Amino acid sequence: LEELTKSYPDNPQFHYFIALAHLDLRKPKKALVSLDKAIALKSDFSSAHFQKGVALDMLKNWPAAEKSFRDAVHADTTNASAYNYIGYSLAERNEQLFEARRMIERALELDPYNSAYLDSLGWLNYREGNIAPAIRHLTASLARIHDPVVYDHLGDCYRSTSDWNNAALAYSRSLELKPDSRDVQRKLKELETRLVITSPARK
Repeated sequence: LEELTKSYPDNPQFHYFIALAHLDLRKPKKALVSLDKAIALKSDFSSAHFQKGVALDMLKNWPAAEKSFRDAVHADTTNASAYNYIGYSLAERNEQLFEARRMIERALELDPYNSAYLDSLGWLNYREGNIAPAIRHLTASLARIHDPVVYDHLGDCYRSTSDWNNAALAYSRSLELKPDSRDVQRKLKELETRLVITSPARK
């Protein structure tokens, strides 16, 4: 890829591909250099704007990241990933929840069966205190893909209703997929005293 950018420095796609490689290597600062080059060559490069948002978010610069995601949807109003990233991030921060819903619902309009977007909607409902629809959307997400984060979210929903057994089962399944999650380990440990000895979750 580096040889290609040297030979074809005016091709934004090659700079974009190098940026993706740097992101895979967890090197967001290097990715930003390539993404800025790609965007300078093609200002309406929606995917490049999106990945720039990802890189900035990795660097804990959410205000700049949000701007890049909004630049991505401005360049391409069908960029569902960008809508979802904005919505989920706002829900995760528990702020601007009305805007978060607008973004997530737009993503689902574009891709109604996407498991990540269903998780986002479920997590948003949890933040809003709407636990029943939250559980419904998270369960629908898990019907399509088994993801440790979604199981963690589901566990939080059950825990908020004092459904200790289902909460513990969800956390356990999250740990099966990601055993090194200390946050989920802590949550599961806190539930142990609430589980009866014959509980399937305890087993």
